Amino acid sequence: MAFFSKIADEQRLNCPSMVKYGVDLRINLFLPNKSIQNKGRKPPVWLKLYVKGLLLMRKEHRLRQRSDFRRVFRCGKSVANRQFVLYSYARKDNGPVRIGISVSKKVGNAVVRNRIRRRVKEVVRQWTEQLPEQNDFIIIARRPAAEMDYKQIQSSLRHVFNKGNAFRKQETKAGKYREYQK
Repeated sequence: MAFFSKIADEQRLNCPSMVKYGVDLRINLFLPNKSIQNKGRKPPVWLKLYVKGLLLMRKEHRLRQRSDFRRVFRCGKSVANRQFVLYSYARKDNGPVRIGISVSKKVGNAVVRNRIRRRVKEVVRQWTEQLPEQNDFIIIARRPAAEMDYKQIQSSLRHVFNKGNAFRKQETKAGKYREYQK
């Protein structure tokens, strides 16, 4: 770790804009083109947002443990459309909504699977406020999801979440409840 911090200190000198925006400089090690820092240019906007955590699903919203996945599969309810399967499980403990994403090797190679995973994470990340707390969700991508663009994935996920009554209900002025419509 000392090696990384030494490199980060050296990069801090080469790229003062990284310090200005409060970006963790260790991420620069993963930039494919080191000439960005050497020429004194600002880092790309997506990098600043990525490092600040604005483009990531937060850790508390991730479902990671195998036992949690098994519990959702075993005890949860499932709904599906042609592109996605949604498993949902209401936990008894307090905590934020947690989401797991699974893309099988049958869907495509690693590049395709990671593209689907990134797009699904981005869609769901925007919806975390509208999903009920104390719930776990698992989204499984099927083969037709490989040919879909971002808007189609968003529409398909909205359909499967509405089908599973996954969105939190909000109270209207008339006292009736309605579901969030994103």
